[in-house]
Amino acid sequence: MPGVDQAILGVVSVAELLKLIETGDEKNLDERVFYDNVRGFKGEDNSVNMQIMGTLNSTERSLLPVLNNGVTVVAASYAPKPGDAVAVSGYQIVNGCQTSHCLYLSKQSLGDAISEVYVPIRLVVTGDEEVATQIIRATNSQTAVQENDLVALSKFQKRLEDFYKLDAPDFKLTYERRSGQFYNKEVTKNRIVTISDQMRAVSAMFLDAPHVAARYASRLYDDIGAAIFREDHKLLPYTVSAFAAYRLENAFRSGALESAYKPTRYHILMALKYHALGGKSASLEKGKSEEQSEQIIIALKQHDLIATFRYLAQSVIAAGGGQMPSRDRLKRQQFTQDLITELMKS
Repeated sequence: MPGVDQAILGVVSVAELLKLIETGDEKNLDERVFYDNVRGFKGEDNSVNMQIMGTLNSTERSLLPVLNNGVTVVAASYAPKPGDAVAVSGYQIVNGCQTSHCLYLSKQSLGDAISEVYVPIRLVVTGDEEVATQIIRATNSQTAVQENDLVALSKFQKRLEDFYKLDAPDFKLTYERRSGQFYNKEVTKNRIVTISDQMRAVSAMFLDAPHVAARYASRLYDDIGAAIFREDHKLLPYTVSAFAAYRLENAFRSGALESAYKPTRYHILMALKYHALGGKSASLEKGKSEEQSEQIIIALKQHDLIATFRYLAQSVIAAGGGQMPSRDRLKRQQFTQDLITELMKS
C-alpha cells in the first residue's frame, strides 16, 4: 500500500494497551499520545463512556472486542518481537481516545482480568505525514465528528496552540485545540478558547463578519472556513481577537458593562478594531496585521476599557437608528455595512 510500511489488525489485552498510554513509574496516563486525536476525553458522565465503563465492570466484559470499535495507532516505525509481539515507536493514538481513557480509569476494577479482556486495535506504520493525516481523517469521519473538529488536525492549529502557550503578550488564555483535552485539568475555564470561540472572535474582529459570528459553529465554519486558519496567516491577530472577546465577556459577567448590550458583542469586537486602528485591518497573511494587533493590545489594556466598550455598544445602537437592533438584523450583512459606515464617521 503506497505510503504505508505495515498495517496490522487484531486484538490486544487491556494490560498491553495500557503500556502504550501510561508513563513513568507511577503509571500515569500519558496525554501526549493523544496529541493527534481530534478530541480529548469527554468525561465519565458522557453516555458513550458510561456504556464502555459499564461493560468493563460487568460480566459481559469479554464481549468488548465486538462491542467496541477499539483504537487506531499510527506509528513511525515498528519491530517484530518473538511470538505475536511488536515494538512501536513514534506513535499516536489517533482514534479511540474515549476507549483508552475508559480502560485506564477501569484498570483497578478489572483486577486480574486486565490480561484477559481484549480490545480491537489497528496499527498502521508510516513515515509519510500526509498518509497519517488521511488515516486520522478517515477513522474519525466514521464517527460523530464535525468538520470543525477535524480542523484540529491542521499544522496551523498546532502552531496556534503552541503560540498560545508561549503567551508573549501575557494574555493568560489557554487554547483548546482538541475538544475536551482539559478534562479534569487545573485550567481556568473562562480563560479557555475553543476552536469555535476562535472562529467567532477572529471573524468578527478581523474579517468584518460579526453578522455570521453568532451562528452555530458548524454553520460558521461553512461560511468562513476557507478564510481562516490558513497556513500563511499570522498568529497574533488570532490571540488578540480571543483576548478582546475574553475582556468583553468578563465585562458583561462582572456587571461592569450592561447586559442589555450583550446581543451586540460581536459587533462591539469589530467596532473596537475600527476604534483602535481608525479604519480597516490588513489581511491576516500580511505583516501589517501583526502591527495592527499590537495597536489593539494597547487599547485593550487601557484603564477605561469598560467605558470604551459602552461607547462602542452605543455606536452599534446608533447604526440601528437609535434603538437596539433585533437579533435578526444583527445577523444581516447590510447592518454590518451600516455600522462600518457609522464607525468611519467618528
